[in-house]
Amino acid sequence: MTHTLLGYGDDFDANRGYLTQEGFGVFMENKYGKPNSPNYSVPIHKVMRYLSNSGFYIPLSKLVDPQSTGLYFRPLMRNQEDYTIQWLSYLEAGSFVTYLIEQYGLDKFEKIYNKKNMEKLIEENYKKNIEELEKDWVSHITKNYTELTTEEKIKIKGFFTVESSLHKIDPSTFKKGN
Repeated sequence: MTHTLLGYGDDFDANRGYLTQEGFGVFMENKYGKPNSPNYSVPIHKVMRYLSNSGFYIPLSKLVDPQSTGLYFRPLMRNQEDYTIQWLSYLEAGSFVTYLIEQYGLDKFEKIYNKKNMEKLIEENYKKNIEELEKDWVSHITKNYTELTTEEKIKIKGFFTVESSLHKIDPSTFKKGN
């Protein structure tokens, strides 16, 4: 519904960045929808805290890069690892967008939503580069959210399958740089 109402880039391409588009969709689903993927009513920042503490998150610089964003949000879906990468991307985008809206407001987020040159716009509007905002976001969720419980993991459909496939993903996926 969010994509229909607010846009989804030109011709479904990546030049406007999937990060804000999918992240805002997850934000809206969590705020107004029924429990659904990627976090199924478990606080999204708690899931992100788990991933961050485990070392399994994709640096935001990769998720905003128009050259690589499709690899994360639109993988080929040929194996479980591809599904896991997509799940991670949506979860991270949802958590990051939620953080931006909670900390800086919806008005500021609207200035970067579905726009080209995401990194430049982020720096202009938030007065921090993507790496600084990422550090603040991860620090915020680490300080303010507790670890996932077993009951919460069970609520997230397919969580244990995702968790086991994380170790099969190329470790360079989780490192800064390309």
